[in-house]
Amino acid sequence: MAQGVKIRVDYRYDTSGFFDHVEARSAIELAARRWSRIIDQQLAAVQIADGGFDERFKFFHPSTGEIHEVSVAQSAQSDSLALFGAGSADEYIGSFSAAADEWVLFVGAREFVGGEIARGGPFFPGANFSLVYEDGNSFMNRGFNVGANSLCVLGGAVSFDVDTPWHFNVNEVCPPGKFDFY
Repeated sequence: MAQGVKIRVDYRYDTSGFFDHVEARSAIELAARRWSRIIDQQLAAVQIADGGFDERFKFFHPSTGEIHEVSVAQSAQSDSLALFGAGSADEYIGSFSAAADEWVLFVGAREFVGGEIARGGPFFPGANFSLVYEDGNSFMNRGFNVGANSLCVLGGAVSFDVDTPWHFNVNEVCPPGKFDFY
C-alpha cells in the first residue's frame, strides 16, 4: 500500500518538556507513522515566505490551549496584514514549508482540569487577504479543496494532560489506573 500523507511531528511548542522523555516521543512517532499509512490523501508541496501576502494560520497552542496565530512575515514591521490593520500575529517565523504529502502536527502538554486528558484540532485560517482563500494553489488547500473558504490542510496541533498517568509502552498491555498513550 502506497503512503499518502506523512505526518511530521513538531515539538517546538512543547514548553512543558513532556516529549523530552523518549517513551512519549516514541509513542507519538509510532502513532504518526500508523496514521501516515492509513491516510491516503495527496497534498501539494507548500512554500510560503515573507514578501507575498504574509499568509497566516492559527491553531490551539499545545502548551497553553490559547489560539496561536503564526505569520510567515519576518516581523510585524514587514507584515503587510498588520500594516493593513489586521493586528500583529502571535509569532513571526519568516517562512513555512511542507513537502508534498506532508502534514505537520504540533504537539505539547499542559494541565487540564475536569477529567479531560487530551485535545486536538486542525490549523485554521488566520487573518489573510482574500486572494489567499481564492487561489487554488494556496497553502490553504494544497490541491485538496479549491475555492474560497477552503480548509487549511497544513496540519494540526494536539495537547496532552501533564498530570495523567500515561502508559507509553506499546509492547505491553496498559495496566489498571493508567491511560494508553498510543
